[in-house]
Amino acid sequence: MADISQEVEQLRNAEYGEEVRSAFISCMEKIHEENESYNNIKTEVAKSAATMKQQVEAIDTK
Repeated sequence: MADISQEVEQLRNAEYGEEVRSAFISCMEKIHEENESYNNIKTEVAKSAATMKQQVEAIDTK
């Protein structure tokens, strides 16, 4: 999970709108990067599972 503790602390200490906006943007970017990474890993696992299934089916037919 993305570590957003720094951004949360920035939000707690923010006094101006620009500081709040900056903390929110940084937080959202971290969460987005984490989700992209998860989706890439998920896709690779699905591809590997499909390959393994094909290999097992090929072995079973022999």
